[in-house]
Amino acid sequence: MDTSPYQRRLAVLLGLLAGHACSGSPRPSPREESVPPPSWMHGVWTREWIEVRGVRSSRFAVQYLQTPTLFADMRLPIERPSFSRATSFADLTDAELLLLARQRGFAGRVTAVADTITWHHEIDFQPRDGTADIGRVERAGPGQMYEHALDSSYVESWRSVASRDSAFLVVRVEQAGRLKQTLLIVGDHFLYVRNRSADLPPAPSLDSLIKATHATREQIIAYLDCEFSTGRVRGGSVPWEIQGSTLPWREGRPLAFVSRLKLSPDSAHLSGRGERTEQWSVPINTLPKAQLAGLFPRTREPGR
Repeated sequence: MDTSPYQRRLAVLLGLLAGHACSGSPRPSPREESVPPPSWMHGVWTREWIEVRGVRSSRFAVQYLQTPTLFADMRLPIERPSFSRATSFADLTDAELLLLARQRGFAGRVTAVADTITWHHEIDFQPRDGTADIGRVERAGPGQMYEHALDSSYVESWRSVASRDSAFLVVRVEQAGRLKQTLLIVGDHFLYVRNRSADLPPAPSLDSLIKATHATREQIIAYLDCEFSTGRVRGGSVPWEIQGSTLPWREGRPLAFVSRLKLSPDSAHLSGRGERTEQWSVPINTLPKAQLAGLFPRTREPGR
């Protein structure tokens, strides 16, 4: 069984509220302020299994990139078809569109209080239901991590894919205070996220939202038009190869977003080209100049 993160976090919060009401447990000390997550969490992780009520399962292929303060997480159902014939939503049947509605993904910021981690979602593939994404993490050894529900309702086992890299890059594109796109790079791994044009209304899941709104095919496509694409910067068959995506026809192709990024002539500053109303930023960049120069083209110096 694999419950959604929202349902699990709701159980956690209800358990905490009940505990405070019944036992009078003290609130965290004012000194326990939120800080970035521990450095050992930095890197690329995949989830091996989740255990709920004594039953372990692994229904999703999960790719989780954690930088010093920002994260992205993509979860594709293991049984999802490849949709190799599709080139867009138009090539999918109504039933196939509903299969895509089972995908998951989220991106945003991370804070920690001791070993309790909160993932603050800024982009969600599934609808939000107002509950917090929070859990207690435990380092189980080199390249191994467990995440526990605060009420012990679940435990997840995570394995490191790339934890020794200290090379990080994050690009963010905001519009009217809303995160529109973001690209996270950890070593040779990337995860690109593009938000849909409008946030989904609150609902327990995308499936339930589609049913509750009696969504038309056009509305379902608008709900699904949120991209999470992960791959390798140089380690794939082509540079910036997308190896997994919530939009299956993107897989095997290079990430187009990087063509909008340019380096300054000194290879020290990265900027993006977009709409006038977009705000581009690079909040995290620990890549050396030589590596940046190999990834992105330079802008021309004036007069050349």
